[in-house]
Amino acid sequence: MAPFDEIPIEILARILEFLVDDCFMLETLLQVCKFWTAALKMAYNNDDHRWIISAFHALCRKGKRKELECMQMNFNLESEQVITPRLPALFKHLHVAQWLTSTFNLTAHDVRFYKVFRVVCARGDLSIAQWVQSTFNTTIDDVRQDHNDALSLACSNGHLAVAHWLTLTFNLTAE
Repeated sequence: MAPFDEIPIEILARILEFLVDDCFMLETLLQVCKFWTAALKMAYNNDDHRWIISAFHALCRKGKRKELECMQMNFNLESEQVITPRLPALFKHLHVAQWLTSTFNLTAHDVRFYKVFRVVCARGDLSIAQWVQSTFNTTIDDVRQDHNDALSLACSNGHLAVAHWLTLTFNLTAE
């Protein structure tokens, strides 16, 4: 019997949320990975993949690349599980965005379809916006999509550095 066989899946989910949100100050990644592996494998064996994906997304948002690599190694997540409407939220840390792109073979179509560039600009993440633009060949049409949302949202959210970069990079004018 595995150490987590008797614990209801809802309790395990709360424990995982706690680990992701508050406990990554732990020095031993190995202990965390062993716990996660045991707890998540139980959920995985019960065909309850949503907890695994939820934990994976939380780690992306927190910028925990080593822990993401541990999950990928233990669960062999597929692109279809990662490339979802939540994709823009996962591009919060450059090193994670780069890892996601190489690990799951993200394409320009994926990034455009889920409007990653627009969200990154709206959040004011200049370095990520620059990386997305150069990696996925963002065009003037992408910038002007949805009534110039990338620029409008950057401005309305007070991200003047992003707005300035967009204006210069894509030769945007008032027209």
